[in-house]
Amino acid sequence: MEDVSLKAVLDEIIKDLEVNIRDKDASIHVSSMPVVKGNHLRLRQLFTNLVSNALKYCKKDMKPEVTVTSVKDGNDWIVSVKDHGIGFDPQYSEKIFGLFERLHSRDEFPGTGIGLSICKKIAELHGGSISATSTQNEFSLFEVRFPVRIDELIPVSE
Repeated sequence: MEDVSLKAVLDEIIKDLEVNIRDKDASIHVSSMPVVKGNHLRLRQLFTNLVSNALKYCKKDMKPEVTVTSVKDGNDWIVSVKDHGIGFDPQYSEKIFGLFERLHSRDEFPGTGIGLSICKKIAELHGGSISATSTQNEFSLFEVRFPVRIDELIPVSE
């Protein structure tokens, strides 16, 4: 585990997805991001899955828009990835993190059904969690919680 700048991770992902973003005429907005204790490659995989899904499950008649924000909540950082895509029925908000769980056929949207289960495992390996909320045909919101680094909790005395 090392200090990982989530801003740097997201910048790399946006660069990697540049062709897809351009082809879909998508917008990705990233606010300030924390530095967390973690594994750079695994965190990159987690956020690549979330951003890729936000681009994949977009409405056909709208340009995809993805917003990534962070907020400190007590001893946690909450990093949110929100889109304005097709969404999903809220009753599946837990089920979608299961291995090989799909809400759509492979004909509609390609994929293996393992991406979100990988995200869950990576969040848990970092001492955190992931959750999802959605409204069909409006949005999906994924929130990843990470523990705040110890040095951020201890006030520095002068």
